[in-house]
Amino acid sequence: MSPKPAKKPPIPAAFTAKKNDILASLATPDADYTDASPKGSIDVPIRELIDRINGLEGVVTTSSCSGRISVFLEGTKGDHRGNVEKVNDVDHEGSIDVTNQLDSVIGRFDAETKITENDTSKQALQRYVPGGKGNGARWLFVSHDPLPEDFLRAQASLSRALGLDPNADGNGALRPSIGLANPGQPRLIRFQFEPMILHIMTASLHHAKIILAAAINSGFRESGVQSLKNLDDVNASPMVAVRTSGLAFESLIGYSEHRDDSGESLKPLVSEEYLRMLLRIGNERFVTNRERIARFKDELFGGSDRESQWESTEVRRERKRNAGLAQQAALQSASDNRHSRDISDETSALHLERLT
Repeated sequence: MSPKPAKKPPIPAAFTAKKNDILASLATPDADYTDASPKGSIDVPIRELIDRINGLEGVVTTSSCSGRISVFLEGTKGDHRGNVEKVNDVDHEGSIDVTNQLDSVIGRFDAETKITENDTSKQALQRYVPGGKGNGARWLFVSHDPLPEDFLRAQASLSRALGLDPNADGNGALRPSIGLANPGQPRLIRFQFEPMILHIMTASLHHAKIILAAAINSGFRESGVQSLKNLDDVNASPMVAVRTSGLAFESLIGYSEHRDDSGESLKPLVSEEYLRMLLRIGNERFVTNRERIARFKDELFGGSDRESQWESTEVRRERKRNAGLAQQAALQSASDNRHSRDISDETSALHLERLT
């Protein structure tokens, strides 16, 4: 006998109110935002996925990043009074969606900028955003899409494209005068690739379990459930973080030195060919990242005809078992038919021999 599907717990009114507020924020046009709020800004590669998730009962996305390559300048230690710094985000395709968000679930600072489809200048866009990870920290470059090979080959200076000063006299090594003699320096510059991350608020552990199973089965193996301290509260909303560290990587590529005579200098520590290699690796990781996103989508929805059913793990397991049994039965039937034909052929041959 097939197991009965797990009964869905009721959706708390408080969760419904929170979800409606979030969806209202997401529906607000990006152009209406003049600050660095993450509200309403969804990366284009996962916009459809976010819409479909938010169309399900009992779940709503609270923050997201489709995956990105970035160049990040570390800040200096000290007080955190909200220093304002610039971020350069280069648009290579004409429409890179970016937001600035403080990720409360895993404590990572996601800064991105909106570049409109009408921007065809291919120039860096300057926008003020709050510093993160120390005073003066900022993003020098962010892209949520692979960089075309033609772009990589055409660049006379990848250092400049990534926000560094190709004319700085870094020479691949830190100057001896930097370090103990100048506490807080150098400020390191890191190249990073980060895969997709989603934070999905759920109405209950039942809903969280379905999301978590789909995430882990599709390769986002470091996914987990947060906000479990107050599960006795009927209005508790477990948070699922969909993430993986297996695709992420980073490399030091430069440092910042401040000089009284010339201001700040962002010096490369690596060659142009090394930067080109990092970007190509990043492009390869984008491909794998999007394959996993597709698997996550398939695990979660399976097909448009199943989306409305919002299957539990038990129901999905039973459906796959039945499909397997049906396939075995079909194979057995085909085998029986072949066996019957063989017997018939042998009988016919024997009959012909007797006639002759």
